[in-house]
Amino acid sequence: MMQAFKLTKLQLSWLISICYMGLLLPIKYSNITLILLLAASLLSLNLSLLKVAWKTSQFLKITCFYFLVHIAGLLYTEDMGNGLFVLEKKVSLILLPLLVFPHLITFDKVDVRMLLNKIGILTMLGSLLVLMVSIFGYFVLHNPKAFYFENFTPIHYVYYAIYFSFGSLVFLDFVFDYLKRYRWGFVLWIVLLCYTVGMLILISSKMGIITFTLGASVLMYLKSSSKRYFFVGIILFILSLSGFIAIHDTTRNRFLDITKNFDILKRNQLTYDVNEKFTGVNLRLLFWKYSLSHLWQKKSYIVGVGTGDTQHFLDQAYVAHNLSVYDYKGWDPHNQWVFTVIQLGIAGVLSFALYFLYGLVLSVRGKDFRFFFFLLVCFCFSMTESILESNKGIVFFALLSVILFSGPGSSGNKPD
Repeated sequence: MMQAFKLTKLQLSWLISICYMGLLLPIKYSNITLILLLAASLLSLNLSLLKVAWKTSQFLKITCFYFLVHIAGLLYTEDMGNGLFVLEKKVSLILLPLLVFPHLITFDKVDVRMLLNKIGILTMLGSLLVLMVSIFGYFVLHNPKAFYFENFTPIHYVYYAIYFSFGSLVFLDFVFDYLKRYRWGFVLWIVLLCYTVGMLILISSKMGIITFTLGASVLMYLKSSSKRYFFVGIILFILSLSGFIAIHDTTRNRFLDITKNFDILKRNQLTYDVNEKFTGVNLRLLFWKYSLSHLWQKKSYIVGVGTGDTQHFLDQAYVAHNLSVYDYKGWDPHNQWVFTVIQLGIAGVLSFALYFLYGLVLSVRGKDFRFFFFLLVCFCFSMTESILESNKGIVFFALLSVILFSGPGSSGNKPD
């Protein structure tokens, strides 16, 4: 392949940053930024660089294996049209590694760190813009729902929570190194931490709050120079989190609903009851229970039902257990692992797990805590959302993977 032009590190860094910012916008805009990144990477790609990336990185092999499992699932799917649509939807999982990753393996540790710093800054600036828009809507336009979590973010609040959880942890990680030089730097860092907590409360994603709490606790432990600073930081963090939840009815009620009506999980067949209480937790557990038990009965857990037949199978499972009487058809299980085992069986689950296992090894070996934060965010959200069945989740996972798996120590010797 002949190079049309040479893509510099600075140009690639900004293209990736713009692509990341596109994720915070409606999909028609994020697709434009993604195409710009892919087109520039393709035009400047050198085949020799791709060969080096393939030989030195296990990440590319894991990615290709995961995508090939989806292609193999077409061999026994009944809905070929939907199966091809699934491949089209997930094509970023293979295109970003094949086209962008070879360029990124030339980045050294400082280059990767600066790129992630940029993503962290853009995440926080984007959150300030979201906050100002809501303030304007509430006080100037007198919109009483301006801060309601389903209206607060420009995209679906769950995916915004994913981006914000990771981006804010990256921002807090690098800004601490600057603030620690000053006498009151730790205090200012705690203020930034409280701002981040407040934003997550407004976003009202339970998993976002839980994931950030875990990540922030690890971050404070790593960054604190003494146990006293660590305990002070944890106490202030807990107080701010508790205070925001106490004054924000929506988020508080979403957490209080978690433990309600677990008795429904004991039923194998549902009967319609107008007073039945469904929550985000018990409904997800019902999805998992009914779909996996139906998969076991059909003896399809080895290879799954096929790339294009997952939703058809899920609807059949919901009907078989009368969950459909509550009009819960067309809903995915809100769990990437459950979705994957139904779609592609054990091979699909193993290929997806390889991302996390290999990534965890690299993050521990390289003491790369940002890599760990990415794995933490993706793993936690994969337990409550089918993150790789939506464009917003697919591109985020693929884009950050090519950055973090290209880090020093992940791909052997780096070419000049």
